[in-house]
Amino acid sequence: MTYRTPGSPFHRHYLTIALASFILLAASPALAQNAISGIVFDPQKKPVGDIEIELLDGFERLIGSRTTTASGFYTFQRLRAGVYYLRVRPGSTNFKESKQRVDLGDLNALGGVDQKQLDLFLEIDERRQSQAREVTGVVFAQNVSEEARKKLERARKLENKQPEQAFEVLQGILESHPDYFEALELLGDVALSLKRFEVARSSYGRAVQVNPLCFGCFFNLGVTLNQMGDKKEAVEALRSANEVDAGSINANLLLGIVLRDLKFFEEAEVALLRARRLGKDKQPDVNWQLAELYYFNLNQPRRAVEELKRYLDNLTSEEKRENRRKIEGVRQLIQKIESES
Repeated sequence: MTYRTPGSPFHRHYLTIALASFILLAASPALAQNAISGIVFDPQKKPVGDIEIELLDGFERLIGSRTTTASGFYTFQRLRAGVYYLRVRPGSTNFKESKQRVDLGDLNALGGVDQKQLDLFLEIDERRQSQAREVTGVVFAQNVSEEARKKLERARKLENKQPEQAFEVLQGILESHPDYFEALELLGDVALSLKRFEVARSSYGRAVQVNPLCFGCFFNLGVTLNQMGDKKEAVEALRSANEVDAGSINANLLLGIVLRDLKFFEEAEVALLRARRLGKDKQPDVNWQLAELYYFNLNQPRRAVEELKRYLDNLTSEEKRENRRKIEGVRQLIQKIESES
């Protein structure tokens, strides 16, 4: 991409080097882009909103928590490789508390980044039935054979450690049940992890035809299309994801990135500012994207500086401690832009 860079030749050269270093900082292991995301379902396979999901480290210490959206979606971003646990806190519902281990850092992960898609299935706690509050979500159910359901459960168990086998099982299911939504969605997830983008595109595309209220399908379709270079179609998929769930930080963030790639800079700004607002201005990835947009594309260096400052403020103490030299370079860059603006 060709960038417009205001200022003197020296300033342009300095900024290019500094921003290149800054990009490396954002991609370094300490600021990794590994992620865990998925949808929470009840026993009837309906997405469940307003459920608290906690992320624990390998010693089962609390790192953070998320509340599922109306479409049951949750996500944890910018995680290092390592062992994690997801703990479901059912609150006043009639579901059981549960915990599941997640291993991040697969060497075969897409682009060297491990983006785990982990759907969680809640179980009823009979002891809490009488005190439970009602939960709401997007209702979607299908009548499929018991054999197909069993094969789907087998594919879920194989998904993370034996994705090739899961891929084959899912293709077999869809030969006899071509509109089986859960199988289509899971095949898309597995195909995306295996970089089989055409299959992922086809699977997610068919899944949203069967169930047009699947946020995760539209979002992952957007991810797939972006990976394939079909950016205009990626924009449409991400906009559809936002129509299903207008509160997604990630959908707006990726939409802003893709719009910027297409040189729709004003629209990119709208999407990124929405992501910043949804994240309560605590998402450094959003701040960085806005900084690039303001400096390189919208010729607003002062606003770029504001976003770079927010970026630094929103990094965790651990990230700052382990990247002191690079972060100092960013601070110097901020001073340089301020002096020449």
